[in-house]
Amino acid sequence: MKFSKIGALLLTLACLLLPFSSATAAGAGVWDNIGTYGMTAQTPIIKSSGGKFYFHNNSFYGFTFTLYEVDGAGSTPEIARKNFYVGPKSNSPAIDVSSFTDGANKQAELVLFKGNDTYITVTCYD
Repeated sequence: MKFSKIGALLLTLACLLLPFSSATAAGAGVWDNIGTYGMTAQTPIIKSSGGKFYFHNNSFYGFTFTLYEVDGAGSTPEIARKNFYVGPKSNSPAIDVSSFTDGANKQAELVLFKGNDTYITVTCYD
C-alpha cells in the first residue's frame, strides 16, 4: 500500500516537472506564433505564410481593427478584413489570408491598423 502511494506521488511530480510545448513552429493543424508586435496606430509588417491568421489583443482595452495586406512601395494596400472589434485580452476572429500570399516569398505582408494612438501589443498566429 505504501509503495503505490509513493509511486503515485512520484509519477505526479514527474509529470509536473515535464516542460510544456509551445505553439511556435508546431506545424500543420496547430497555430504557429509568428510574433508579438507593439503598435500605436498600426503594426509593422507582419509576414504570414497564408491560410488563416489571428491575433491576441494583449491590452486591457478593446479596439476596432482593420487588417491590410501591403505589397510594397507604390502599391495600394488591400483590405483583408475591415472594422472588427477585438475585446480586451481577447483573440480576433480567424481571418483567411490565403488569397494574399504572393511574390517570391509566398507570404502575405499584413498590417493591423486601429486608428488611435494608444500603445498596445498584439501576438499574432498563423
